[in-house]
Amino acid sequence: ICIVLLLPLCACSESEEAETDFEFRFDDKNKYYVLTAYNGSDDDVEIPEEYNGKDVGAIDMNAFKGCTTVEFVEIPKTVERIDYQAFYDCKSLKRVIVDEKNKAYSGVGGCLMETDTKTVLVGGSKSTIPNTATTIAAKAFSGREDLKTIDIPDNILYISKNAFENCNNNELAYGSIRNEEALKENLKVNCIPEDICEYTIDRYEEFLLNRRKMMAKKIEEYYKSL
Repeated sequence: ICIVLLLPLCACSESEEAETDFEFRFDDKNKYYVLTAYNGSDDDVEIPEEYNGKDVGAIDMNAFKGCTTVEFVEIPKTVERIDYQAFYDCKSLKRVIVDEKNKAYSGVGGCLMETDTKTVLVGGSKSTIPNTATTIAAKAFSGREDLKTIDIPDNILYISKNAFENCNNNELAYGSIRNEEALKENLKVNCIPEDICEYTIDRYEEFLLNRRKMMAKKIEEYYKSL
């Protein structure tokens, strides 16, 4: 009788120990678990689809904050919400992998991209910004110590000011553009206002007007030089 009673107790203890790397809270409204913290030290972290028989549907703000050992993160198909700065200060992060069946996010190029808004939320030092993205969010690549170069495709329309802050590497480049002076010159040549990052969707008409003025001035200067 004693042996029969002890066996389930042992199994339960092993199960609890296996869950210690993650912390969760239950969201009563959405009926899923929210990942609130990761306490492990693995370099490759696979977020579980379920916890206690329920879906893991969200990742909380700062859930992976300061997890310096994490290099690869795998996000399951069940996750439908990832809060701002969920992976903040993950200095060693290289790539984010997203289950292909996830409807809210994709992992094209090793970036975490919100499907509906086409916004790159998180990128690593080995990520490639996808051609389907249009925006790079605030702190998307912040703190990636190994990030040296990154190609910004033509489809990117907006880059948040601090998207690449604290990368701690003077070799950081946007394609062939390797410093602020070169970036400003490139914008000028292409008749793009220098303060493009300050524009919002509400100021789109203002952006178009300023660009038309720059193009008209460039054409005028060209004909005067003939």
